[in-house]
Amino acid sequence: MIFFLLLLGALVCSGYSSRSVDGEYGGTFRLELPEMAHFVVFNPARGFKVKTLWNRDDPQASQDSRWKVNGTHLEINGLRKNDSGIYMVRKKEREELYYKVLTVRVARRKYRLNYGERFNYSFDGLPSLSSCNIYFTKYVENVGQFEIVHQGRLLPGVDQLQCAGFNLLTPCEIEIQSIQKSCSGEFGVTDEYDEKAYTVRVDAHYSTLNLSLNSGERFSFTFDHLPSSNSCNIHFYGSGFKKTEIVHHGQLLSNLSHLECAGFKLLKPCGIEINSVHKSCRGLFYVIDEHDDKALFVILRVEPPLFDPLKVGLGTSAALLSVLGCCVKYCCCGGSSSDKNEPADENAEPAVGYKEVAVSSEEANA
Repeated sequence: MIFFLLLLGALVCSGYSSRSVDGEYGGTFRLELPEMAHFVVFNPARGFKVKTLWNRDDPQASQDSRWKVNGTHLEINGLRKNDSGIYMVRKKEREELYYKVLTVRVARRKYRLNYGERFNYSFDGLPSLSSCNIYFTKYVENVGQFEIVHQGRLLPGVDQLQCAGFNLLTPCEIEIQSIQKSCSGEFGVTDEYDEKAYTVRVDAHYSTLNLSLNSGERFSFTFDHLPSSNSCNIHFYGSGFKKTEIVHHGQLLSNLSHLECAGFKLLKPCGIEINSVHKSCRGLFYVIDEHDDKALFVILRVEPPLFDPLKVGLGTSAALLSVLGCCVKYCCCGGSSSDKNEPADENAEPAVGYKEVAVSSEEANA
């Protein structure tokens, strides 16, 4: 390290063109090879062994499986910690053209998943299967780091972590078919030098289901991502948000008569059904796993029925009374009141009153 720092200081003082670059473990690093470039020399950040990576006169002599010349660039694939250092591009006379300082850092990823989703991640770039060492740190206080894979082998006793379903896929890929809240944490890989290569942070959250039904409709839901039916626990928060357990370890409880919401039926593997839901059933339903973690969150809203007999009856009665009132008014008053309110015609002759008088025949001939 001291030699590396002295060399870096000398290059800076000499005024050569330089650039610092960060690379991720398993990533790719590129060096430009201008026409005047003849050598690429690597000085590692750790150690004193200087290596010629490329020679224009004899490119095959220093060829490595992880790097290749692609057009006017030198590419190094599958970066590792020991690739950190100074890369010097020189002319034929060994004079420096420019140099780059590469620092290979831990590759970091972060995932947010719903309870029950599949999780997998492949830790690429490791030199061999024996370099595959995976540890897991849970998001729980006072819980340490657990090694789950050692030199490419899944260790026994992983189920004690309360995160079930670990699978190891080659060459170094971890898989969980149905992730649980208890699997939230950090998965990391160390290389053959026991240095961190990857860290993957996983945050598993409960799923949410929103339902809006009319009174009298059928209500049901089920959740099939629990390890077993014995892991099924369902809680109901009704009016006043008072908690009531309705399913315990996969069994529907019998002492639910105190609830206004009635008619619960158990659905396998983990769910409930109400054939005719009513207003008292609105609220929250939680599916809880065996570790007391929330897996599913169901929000139920119950609206009045689309066909309400009481409202329809009141409306019909009001309409009949209205029609009956009009008929009575018309019959008793001799017509519609609108006739009295019609405007007079300006061109019409004035109204003249006539009186019938009985006249005898003698008066008529007089």
